[in-house]
Amino acid sequence: MSAILTRRTRLRQAEFGAEGRAGFCLMGACQDCWIWQEDGPRLRACSTPLRDGMRLLSAPAGG
Repeated sequence: MSAILTRRTRLRQAEFGAEGRAGFCLMGACQDCWIWQEDGPRLRACSTPLRDGMRLLSAPAGG
């Protein structure tokens, strides 16, 4: 999450409004840091280590 937020002001847009989400609890208990892998599965940016070659999206593919 911190790697993404060094380049962007938010991780993703809220589901039900225009505000941005950038993490809340920082321990994997909420949904504020959900991002998606290019191949579909979502993950928690706050608790998922960044790996070389990861392709991440701020919204589900096709969404």
